[in-house]
Amino acid sequence: MAVPSTLLLTRLVVALSSVFVVKSFRPRVVPDVPGLKGTGFICSDARGDVGVHPMKLYVGNLSYNTTQETLEAAFAAHGDVGEVAIINDRETGRPRGFAFVTMTNDDQARTALEAVNGLEIDGRTVTVNEARPKPERSRR
Repeated sequence: MAVPSTLLLTRLVVALSSVFVVKSFRPRVVPDVPGLKGTGFICSDARGDVGVHPMKLYVGNLSYNTTQETLEAAFAAHGDVGEVAIINDRETGRPRGFAFVTMTNDDQARTALEAVNGLEIDGRTVTVNEARPKPERSRR
C-alpha cells in the first residue's frame, strides 16, 4: 500500500518541528490524513513548511526515580506523545527533577496538562506547564 505524500510530509514536519523554531502561524484547513489522530492547527516556519502543531510541556517536581516510560504512560493516556526528555545534571549524570514532554497535538497537550498537573507520580506531586522558549544566551 502506497503512503500518501501528504502523510509523509506531515509526519516529517511534526518530527522536525522540535528541532526548528516555528517563525509564524497561519491557520489552515487540516486535510483528512489517514493515520493521524486529532487535527490541531497547521503552522509554517520561515520556509513555508507546514505540519500539525506540537506542544512542549514542562514537568517539574519529579522523583529522581521517574523514568521516561513512566512519564510517557502518564501523558499517553491523553494523546500522542512525540518525545520525553528527562534532564540530567552535566557533571553527575543524575536527573535534575524535571523533564520536557512534547505532544504531537496542542489540543491533546492542553488536555494532558490539566489532567497530569497535580498528579502524583512516583510519590511526588508533579507540576505541568506549557514550556517557555529557551532564552538566548550572550556569546562570549
